[in-house]
Amino acid sequence: MGFLNKLFEKKRPTPLNNEKNHLKENSISRVTFGEATKILKFRKESEIRFQNQVIFLKTAIKESKYPSLNVFSMRKSKPTASFENLIVISGDKKNFRPMDNITSEEILQRVHPGKKMEDIWSDGVISDTADPGCVITDIGPFNNLRDEIKHALYSINEVLQEVKIEEKVATSIKCSNCGITLLVDTDVEIQYKSPMGSIDYIAERQRATDAVGVKCVLCNKGFCLACMKIYGKPHPQSGGLACLDCGGQLTQYRP
Repeated sequence: MGFLNKLFEKKRPTPLNNEKNHLKENSISRVTFGEATKILKFRKESEIRFQNQVIFLKTAIKESKYPSLNVFSMRKSKPTASFENLIVISGDKKNFRPMDNITSEEILQRVHPGKKMEDIWSDGVISDTADPGCVITDIGPFNNLRDEIKHALYSINEVLQEVKIEEKVATSIKCSNCGITLLVDTDVEIQYKSPMGSIDYIAERQRATDAVGVKCVLCNKGFCLACMKIYGKPHPQSGGLACLDCGGQLTQYRP
């Protein structure tokens, strides 16, 4: 990855709704992330599909299609949030049971007569497990979105279903300077192969690029590319950049 290689080059780098369970806007998130979590992402222009999906889920929940899972709808509460709306589904892996197409279509036609599944689709689904009912391509973006939720960049809009679940302990490494979850350079390259795309795609790619990590071979601390560009100083022997904490040599971050 060209932008990361510059950190190790032997030259001086360039300086771097009103229902009773509706919560108040900007309320602190109480979302618990269980053994498995799936997040449906909606952009601003997808407001109608978000509302349609919430109505669909309410009926599915009443008919026990999401047993023993927490289901929350969330809205953006701070401008730095990556998406406008989210639906977070979390709980034990064994409770994630993908609905068959016939059942989904039957519920859809009852709650949204004449509409197609495309009318409730999200702009993307992200998970922290590949178990049935979930999907995972890269844990880094999931961890970053989870961190946005935990830091109250979103507020709970509706509690569609809430049960007691055990919180999953995160094992990701964060930037020792700014706290963002570090991503692996090769994962970002794979996920964002196309150099062109929509404004949202380009913005997401830039956020992922900024979160690419490096790690100190001496103190083992990790730092994101964005912080290294801003605060990095040359390493006297390698010619690349030095650790922001101890001044040691850096290498690519690998979990």
